[in-house]
Amino acid sequence: MSLPPHDFPHLVHELPEFRERIRVLQAEDAHFARLYERYLDVSRELHGLGQDGEPLTGQAAVLASRRVHLKGVLYEMLRGD
Repeated sequence: MSLPPHDFPHLVHELPEFRERIRVLQAEDAHFARLYERYLDVSRELHGLGQDGEPLTGQAAVLASRRVHLKGVLYEMLRGD
């Protein structure tokens, strides 16, 4: 189940210049699609941790680091590097 785009930052909203390329790679590249789904899962989980007003924990730092890493890998794939 996907959350609406305004509920957490989707890659499409963070990198709008790659909107069409993201769509194509999701459909045609299974590796990209798996990484993108992981990125969304981590984003959802990280977003959920910040909903209760409590300070973010070590778990949030791990998730944030994982999200940054996945975003970097996806960005390189989008650029074609």
